[in-house]
Amino acid sequence: MSALRAMGKLGVDVGVFQETKITRGIYPRSGFGYSVFATEAASRSCGGVALFWRDCDGCAVEEQRVWGPNVLSFHLVTGRGRFYCIGAYCPPSDGDNDTVGDIQRAWKQCPKGSHPIVLSDLNANIRRPQTERDIAVAEQAAGMDIRDMTRHFRQRRRTWAQGRWSWRMRRRGRWISSQPDYILATEKTRRLISNCAMRMSNHHKSDHRATIATINGGDSRWLRKYRRRRNRFPIRLHRIGPQNELDTLFNEIKGNTTVPAARERRNNVWISEATWKLVDRRAGIRKKGELVQALSRRLGRQIKASLKKDRTERAEKVATNVEGLLAAGELKDAWGAIQGWY
Repeated sequence: MSALRAMGKLGVDVGVFQETKITRGIYPRSGFGYSVFATEAASRSCGGVALFWRDCDGCAVEEQRVWGPNVLSFHLVTGRGRFYCIGAYCPPSDGDNDTVGDIQRAWKQCPKGSHPIVLSDLNANIRRPQTERDIAVAEQAAGMDIRDMTRHFRQRRRTWAQGRWSWRMRRRGRWISSQPDYILATEKTRRLISNCAMRMSNHHKSDHRATIATINGGDSRWLRKYRRRRNRFPIRLHRIGPQNELDTLFNEIKGNTTVPAARERRNNVWISEATWKLVDRRAGIRKKGELVQALSRRLGRQIKASLKKDRTERAEKVATNVEGLLAAGELKDAWGAIQGWY
């Protein structure tokens, strides 16, 4: 929770915590205005990553997915485009490169047209590799054509935090520092990032500095319209272009579902057959081109009167149902019946 508080003080909207050591699904799902989505670490002493985000006008987080104990992915939607983000933590003891394999699997699922970003604690020096592990991780980053974003922006110079290190510890009277934390992106994605800096927080004690990238959210009006479209049901998916696994499953479920007729739907069941006959009559006359203004007004008044009668009957039925539920002591069901009618 203190880490979430520190991110709020730093003004971070979306991020990934590294080496969370979360097991058995025991972690806070929200706090300080943030929502949290975490992986299951391999052990209580090492591993695990967690995604945190908060609602804002600049971006939206979607499609969170776990690829392994130390790798997750999510989609970040802004007014300037869609970003496919991968959060990863490579333990120093990852001898079999299992985490690197999970990163590769997640990377291959990047949708066409999305900007990929890797938020990672690699525990390796990819700029100047020295060990075999450093070389393997650096080769993987080169194969994915991603670069360290902190190298493209000038860092603030502080007397107590000089250099580009992201981890520091005092051992035997001297400071030892390195850069295991990276924000990696392609050259095309770099053009959408306005800054990438390393920051320290006074509200959370850690031997790591936060690596923060600034992305302009773009047009907030477009994002609000996008959210309204996503909240509308049924969701209309794009027919052209590649789809991920969840979209494919949704299409299969939709294909196996029988859509009820318009008059049998829940919102229209209260309309009587007499009203529908009047509606059909007016529609038939309109198709023939014989609907004059006087006839249209007369049929319109009849339909309105019939709908008013149907609403009265619906209110009476709901009132009778609510009275019965209140007499039986079912307060919750009674309130639900009033909500559904109103």
